[in-house]
Amino acid sequence: NVVIRGYGSSEQEISGIMNVGGDLELGVTAYGENKLNGGVIAVKGNVTMTSAVFGNHSSGPGNVTIKLEGSGAQTLAGPTAGHFPNVTIDKPAGRLTLSGAPYIVGNWTHMRGEVAAGTSTLILACAYKVPQSITPGPRAYNNVIIRGFGQYSSQEISGTMNVSGNLELG
Repeated sequence: NVVIRGYGSSEQEISGIMNVGGDLELGVTAYGENKLNGGVIAVKGNVTMTSAVFGNHSSGPGNVTIKLEGSGAQTLAGPTAGHFPNVTIDKPAGRLTLSGAPYIVGNWTHMRGEVAAGTSTLILACAYKVPQSITPGPRAYNNVIIRGFGQYSSQEISGTMNVSGNLELG
């Protein structure tokens, strides 16, 4: 298990691939705008955002990629305000359950694996002058909010996004 916890406006760098055989927890001890930059964090367990102030919608949470690649059940859980960086779903087996309202301010890429949306709300928002790529895959999501950053937004959805609940654009 790995816990990455920033303090205030800190920036942490991941070099290359960091393999996490268990769970990954992201958070901030004090005020927010923590950034996580660099390579890939490959996670076999659950990924949880424990702070509503991790990252920032304006400048983003950094450019690291969190890759969910466990062969068993995994959960991606978040409050409506903690900002995840890039997220890639590449599960050879098992199910990824979305819990709460994961707030993604990086790219969202679903390569393979089952996704169970349950009662979750997936929030996809691009940072200021940073384009966002959304590859939803074939699964249906429950509620989805796609949020830009005014005239400086650039979001592209590749393929079809199936939404079984509410879709909010704003």
